[in-house]
Amino acid sequence: MSKTDIFLKVRVQVLSDHIEEFKKLITRVSEQPPIENGPASVAYYYDDQTQQAVFLESHVSSAALLANIGADDGGDRALLGSMYELIDIDIYGTVNDQVRSALGAAATYYRPF
Repeated sequence: MSKTDIFLKVRVQVLSDHIEEFKKLITRVSEQPPIENGPASVAYYYDDQTQQAVFLESHVSSAALLANIGADDGGDRALLGSMYELIDIDIYGTVNDQVRSALGAAATYYRPF
Protein backbone atom coordinates (compact mmCIF):
# COMPACT_ATOMS: atom_id res chain seq x y z
CA MET A 1 0.00 0.00 0.00
CA SER A 2 1.24 3.47 -0.91
CA LYS A 3 1.99 6.16 1.59
CA THR A 4 -0.78 8.75 1.68
CA ASP A 5 0.34 12.35 1.65
CA ILE A 6 -2.85 14.31 1.04
CA PHE A 7 -6.23 14.06 2.74
CA LEU A 8 -9.44 15.80 1.67
CA LYS A 9 -12.68 16.50 3.45
CA VAL A 10 -15.42 17.60 1.08
CA ARG A 11 -18.69 18.74 2.66
CA VAL A 12 -21.81 19.05 0.49
CA GLN A 13 -25.47 19.93 0.85
CA VAL A 14 -27.59 17.24 -0.76
CA LEU A 15 -30.37 18.74 -2.87
CA SER A 16 -33.70 18.04 -1.20
CA ASP A 17 -35.26 16.48 -4.29
CA HIS A 18 -32.37 13.98 -4.59
CA ILE A 19 -31.90 12.68 -1.03
CA GLU A 20 -33.09 9.10 -1.48
CA GLU A 21 -31.45 8.78 -4.88
CA PHE A 22 -28.22 10.22 -3.42
CA LYS A 23 -28.20 7.65 -0.59
CA LYS A 24 -28.75 4.75 -3.01
CA LEU A 25 -26.09 6.04 -5.36
CA ILE A 26 -23.54 6.48 -2.55
CA THR A 27 -24.16 2.87 -1.53
CA ARG A 28 -23.64 1.71 -5.12
CA VAL A 29 -20.50 3.86 -5.62
CA SER A 30 -19.08 2.57 -2.33
CA GLU A 31 -19.35 -0.99 -3.61
CA GLN A 32 -17.64 -0.28 -6.96
CA PRO A 33 -13.95 -0.99 -7.48
CA PRO A 34 -11.66 2.03 -7.15
CA ILE A 35 -11.29 4.13 -10.28
CA GLU A 36 -7.91 4.20 -11.95
CA ASN A 37 -5.88 7.18 -10.69
CA GLY A 38 -8.63 7.79 -8.14
CA PRO A 39 -8.32 8.26 -4.40
CA ALA A 40 -6.21 5.79 -2.42
CA SER A 41 -9.18 5.58 -0.05
CA VAL A 42 -12.59 7.18 0.24
CA ALA A 43 -15.36 7.15 2.83
CA TYR A 44 -18.82 8.68 2.73
CA TYR A 45 -20.87 10.02 5.65
CA TYR A 46 -24.38 11.47 5.70
CA ASP A 47 -26.34 13.43 8.34
CA ASP A 48 -30.12 12.96 8.02
CA GLN A 49 -30.85 16.03 10.13
CA THR A 50 -28.87 18.56 8.07
CA GLN A 51 -29.01 16.61 4.79
CA GLN A 52 -25.29 17.16 4.45
CA ALA A 53 -22.73 14.62 3.35
CA VAL A 54 -18.99 14.44 3.87
CA PHE A 55 -16.56 12.66 1.57
CA LEU A 56 -13.17 11.80 3.06
CA GLU A 57 -10.48 10.98 0.52
CA SER A 58 -6.79 10.25 0.61
CA HIS A 59 -4.38 10.68 -2.29
CA VAL A 60 -0.77 9.59 -2.64
CA SER A 61 0.38 12.81 -4.34
CA SER A 62 -0.68 16.12 -5.83
CA ALA A 63 -0.53 14.48 -9.26
CA ALA A 64 -2.98 11.78 -8.15
CA LEU A 65 -5.31 14.39 -6.66
CA LEU A 66 -5.09 16.52 -9.79
CA ALA A 67 -5.94 13.52 -11.98
CA ASN A 68 -9.07 13.01 -9.88
CA ILE A 69 -10.24 16.66 -9.85
CA GLY A 70 -12.99 17.00 -12.36
CA ALA A 71 -12.58 13.41 -13.51
CA ASP A 72 -15.80 12.32 -15.17
CA ASP A 73 -16.28 8.59 -15.29
CA GLY A 74 -19.51 9.10 -17.22
CA GLY A 75 -21.39 6.92 -14.74
CA ASP A 76 -22.48 6.92 -11.12
CA ARG A 77 -19.73 9.24 -9.90
CA ALA A 78 -20.65 11.85 -12.52
CA LEU A 79 -24.35 11.58 -11.63
CA LEU A 80 -23.52 11.96 -7.94
CA GLY A 81 -22.04 15.42 -8.56
CA SER A 82 -25.37 16.68 -9.89
CA MET A 83 -27.16 15.88 -6.61
CA TYR A 84 -25.45 18.31 -4.26
CA GLU A 85 -24.03 21.79 -3.78
CA LEU A 86 -20.49 22.17 -2.51
CA ILE A 87 -20.19 23.69 0.96
CA ASP A 88 -16.44 23.49 1.53
CA ILE A 89 -13.26 21.54 0.90
CA ASP A 90 -10.47 21.09 3.43
CA ILE A 91 -7.14 19.77 2.19
CA TYR A 92 -4.57 18.40 4.63
CA GLY A 93 -1.04 17.99 3.34
CA THR A 94 1.31 19.71 0.95
CA VAL A 95 -0.09 20.25 -2.53
CA ASN A 96 1.46 21.77 -5.62
CA ASP A 97 0.46 24.98 -7.38
CA GLN A 98 -1.58 23.11 -10.00
CA VAL A 99 -3.90 21.73 -7.30
CA ARG A 100 -4.24 25.18 -5.74
CA SER A 101 -5.01 26.64 -9.15
CA ALA A 102 -7.60 23.95 -9.92
CA LEU A 103 -9.42 24.33 -6.60
CA GLY A 104 -8.76 28.00 -6.00
CA ALA A 105 -10.75 29.65 -3.24
CA ALA A 106 -13.06 26.64 -2.93
CA ALA A 107 -10.56 24.95 -0.62
CA THR A 108 -8.87 25.66 2.69
CA TYR A 109 -5.33 24.27 2.85
CA TYR A 110 -3.73 22.87 6.00
CA ARG A 111 -0.01 22.10 5.90
CA PRO A 112 1.79 19.74 8.22
CA PHE A 113 4.04 21.23 10.90
